[in-house]
Amino acid sequence: MLQELEETQISYLVVHKSDRFARNQFDHHMTMAVLAQHGVKLISITEHFGDNPQGRLAAGMMAAFNEYYSDNLSYEVKKGIAQKVKDGIWPTYAPVGYVNVRRATGKRRDEGVIVVDPEQAPLMREAFLLYSTGLYSINTLLAVMTEKGLRSKTGRCLSHSNLHHLLTRPIYKGVVAWHGEEFPGGASSTGIGRNPGPGARGSQATCQR
Repeated sequence: MLQELEETQISYLVVHKSDRFARNQFDHHMTMAVLAQHGVKLISITEHFGDNPQGRLAAGMMAAFNEYYSDNLSYEVKKGIAQKVKDGIWPTYAPVGYVNVRRATGKRRDEGVIVVDPEQAPLMREAFLLYSTGLYSINTLLAVMTEKGLRSKTGRCLSHSNLHHLLTRPIYKGVVAWHGEEFPGGASSTGIGRNPGPGARGSQATCQR
């Protein structure tokens, strides 16, 4: 937007609210300075800031409030995620073998949790069982499970590294791992597999559909 000021001749920049214009005071004041250099006035549809010292003071104060709101929102989201993890609830998109649902928990009436995927969970469980025998390398296991229908969350065939990553994720033993810490799973306490031991390595297997 600021680059276009050099190429176009505009008099006003219209925004719905000032928090759509800048999320912190530094960006607000720097951008306002650039607009002033080009003779452009900022117009907020839902807020009225007069073109005088009092109006500029009000705009600056609103920029401070906007920054506080953005920072506090980020803090509350992170705090909520941390609490979910401590409660043993998976906080983000479900891994292969699980699906995201919303249901009542002991603390909330409508909580986002993960439950076993009836289609992919049996395949993940079989992958763990086969790998635990020590008879399958990642390459061989990948070919076998791809043929059986094991897929990523987007429906694509897994790669060598994808499968290896899945086989080493703590969530499959019913543990929620987050930022280096592990917590017993609540909604995901029934892990659908186990962490495998060391396996053979090789080149990436050909994906079969």
